[in-house]
Amino acid sequence: MIAPAWLFVLASTIAVLGILYAYKNIITIIQIRNENENLTTGAYSKLQSSFFLRVALIEAIPILLVIFGFIQMQSNDTSNNVALPLLTIIAILSYAFFNVFVSRNDALTNSADDPEEYKNFINTLTFTGLAMIMGVPAISVVGMFLF
Repeated sequence: MIAPAWLFVLASTIAVLGILYAYKNIITIIQIRNENENLTTGAYSKLQSSFFLRVALIEAIPILLVIFGFIQMQSNDTSNNVALPLLTIIAILSYAFFNVFVSRNDALTNSADDPEEYKNFINTLTFTGLAMIMGVPAISVVGMFLF
């Protein structure tokens, strides 16, 4: 039986790396399309909707793992050390934040003469992606401190 803290780590890892992949993929698509054509607000909207759909699909398994972790916490009477799982989650989040900002900077530095709408969309998508990346790890950290 896996300790609940490690279920939270697994859920966080799957969610963070999956959403990071989806974020980097959507940034790449935006860069390629922006080089070939000027994107409209409608195109940005469709790309953002696609990103949200991918994130929802990616988070399905981590949410189930978090629920299973909470169920195991109820039946598991032994308290475990959460220092190593907590450090693992922090390391995964640090890796993801670093990659998000590197991708953002790459998208913005290659676009010196791009329209302001493009830059605003990249910034909006970056901060939305960061918020989504932090969702499951935040729940996991709270779950770890409950037992």
